[in-house]
Amino acid sequence: MPTGKTATASGTTTGDVATISLPARRAAAQIADAKKDFTALSNEVRATLDAQYKSAGKTATPKLDELSGRALAAIALNQGGGFSRTEVSAAKAALQSREREGATGAIHGGSFAAYSQTLVTQYDAMSSEERQARGWSERTRDAAATLAAQTSGTMPSLFDQMG
Repeated sequence: MPTGKTATASGTTTGDVATISLPARRAAAQIADAKKDFTALSNEVRATLDAQYKSAGKTATPKLDELSGRALAAIALNQGGGFSRTEVSAAKAALQSREREGATGAIHGGSFAAYSQTLVTQYDAMSSEERQARGWSERTRDAAATLAAQTSGTMPSLFDQMG
């Protein structure tokens, strides 16, 4: 077996140990969770959090970074009432953080059109539960799509406007 360090699409391999990036783990979880019944997913997430508490102690902060957006929505919406206020708050904060990450990436593109198109793409990739947990509606998507169409090629980039 070859040794050394080899770059891969989702992380790095050193010797016999592979490291998969956080975005790749989230993407895999998103694909898997999209196929699950929402109630079953909620129960699975509850069991995952319980296992975390068992190993780290009941006062531990839930580790939500590898959960899919849909799993976070299951906690944030708390439809079955099985999650604590602390867990719901942490899930909402994680969803907001991911939203900011996406917006920051789009803003680095420098144009209103790119930012608006990123919002449309994010909306289309979300489950209905994620949209509900984030407070996004079809109107949110339509407004972003309209802005993307209106500003595409007609407005200078943000950096041009600042410079």
